[in-house]
Amino acid sequence: MSQTTDNLKDVLESIKSDRDTRKVFLAMTEEDKWLAVLGMIAFNLNQQVTFQKEVRERADQRIRMERELGEKLHVSLGGGDDDDTLTTTQKVQAVITAQYGGFIKYFLDIFKSILTTVLTIVTIALLYFIFGGKMPTP
Repeated sequence: MSQTTDNLKDVLESIKSDRDTRKVFLAMTEEDKWLAVLGMIAFNLNQQVTFQKEVRERADQRIRMERELGEKLHVSLGGGDDDDTLTTTQKVQAVITAQYGGFIKYFLDIFKSILTTVLTIVTIALLYFIFGGKMPTP
């Protein structure tokens, strides 16, 4: 037996193929063995090409869907020419404002007025205590 046949036996042993396949493979001539190996490689390459095509098709489909969604968003926002200069954050903010604008604005105004009042009181109290003020005692 040649060196190649011994190596192929080792490979077949290591992958634990079934006995019938191993017997048939080992009974082949060297050329047939190489043709079988090349056939397996060709099959694997074909599977890889098919997979790459599917990946490309799905990527193209995703890009089309994102473009369609972007066009729908552009139309729902009014589709002005200045829309191209908006950042992503501004676009998201515009969509949220379009959906929940009045509700959010109402609570933000309340929050801002309460927050400024609370911060003013806390600041005055801190300054009072820093410059020697004392807590009133009953």
